[in-house]
Amino acid sequence: MDDWPFPHHPRYAPTMTDYRLGLPAWRHNGWEGEYFDDVPDRLAHYASVFSTVEGNTTFYATPSSETIQNWRSQLSGLDFRACFKLPRSITHDRGTRRELLRFLKVMDPILEHAGPFLVQFPDSVGTDNADHIRRTLMELPADIGAALEVRHPDFFDHEATFNRHFEDTGCFRTVMDTRPVFQHDGSDPTVAEARKRKPNLPVFTKAVNNGVLVRLVLHPNGHWNADYYTTWSEQVAEWIRSGTKVIMMIHCANNQYCPGMARRFHEHLQKHAPEVGALDDWPVSQQSLF
Repeated sequence: MDDWPFPHHPRYAPTMTDYRLGLPAWRHNGWEGEYFDDVPDRLAHYASVFSTVEGNTTFYATPSSETIQNWRSQLSGLDFRACFKLPRSITHDRGTRRELLRFLKVMDPILEHAGPFLVQFPDSVGTDNADHIRRTLMELPADIGAALEVRHPDFFDHEATFNRHFEDTGCFRTVMDTRPVFQHDGSDPTVAEARKRKPNLPVFTKAVNNGVLVRLVLHPNGHWNADYYTTWSEQVAEWIRSGTKVIMMIHCANNQYCPGMARRFHEHLQKHAPEVGALDDWPVSQQSLF
């Protein structure tokens, strides 16, 4: 976007560390008492351990100004970036440029803690709609950036297809790895549900524009995840060594297990990239453990 339309808050140029780790949400009922306390400032609680999160709430509805100010207050002074998802009205329902600008204006106060935007197009949007995707990407503030997720099989005929269409937009590639739930035991009801909702597409690991966002969907039975911890920790360590910016989002068919799985992944990564350091302890009070 050549003319940043919000002069009251100048375009923010975040300095993103080479590696960020996060979850698909910052709040889940199953995490209370084990990983986090049930406190009003849950986002700040979460951000004391993780450095990013998928902002899925914005996919379904644009938050109120009061909500955004609350998020901003909780993140004040923290090196934290939320990957807010563009509203489905824009990516799935072909919303107008005016709708996109309206969304960006509402989000403006929190953009200092945003980036990149997660731009997810459905499997109905293929290569014949690449120009529409490109126009959407080019409207986003370049300083915040975008991580593009496409799901139509046409984009996966070859790893270079994505690059050919989108590399010059400056976006990162979003890699969604659902192999843990599609290639292993499907008897768990949460796995069966995940297979209905998640795509099952090839996994390409070539970073685009020196950055990548990985959405790794793990199996609730940890037995099936060991190889993925190893493979992805080695890949992330290689990206870090090459100066590639990595955003790692740990999902699970049953999201109750996400925090523990993210810590396990990070511990694997430390073996290959000790410079990432250790995650902080869970900010849960002792009384919550009993």
